Amino acid sequence: MGNPITTEADYRLYAIAYCPQLAYVDFEAVEVQERQAIKESAMAVDEIRVLDERLVAMKEAAANTAAEEQRISRLKVCSLH
Repeated sequence: MGNPITTEADYRLYAIAYCPQLAYVDFEAVEVQERQAIKESAMAVDEIRVLDERLVAMKEAAANTAAEEQRISRLKVCSLH
């Protein structure tokens, strides 16, 4: 299963803009042209914040799903006894 953020348009540029110290994204070096594109597009901090909130929501949803699966698994085990 891949990272769901990779389906977002320009996720790579957002990642570089949000974490400017990154040297690699997806095992590929960050290019000077990408850093220039970020500067030229003036990616707004608000846009990055929205994306960050979406990432947090995805992470929370995954954690909730995992917790629910564990709960169901425990219920199944208990019902067998």
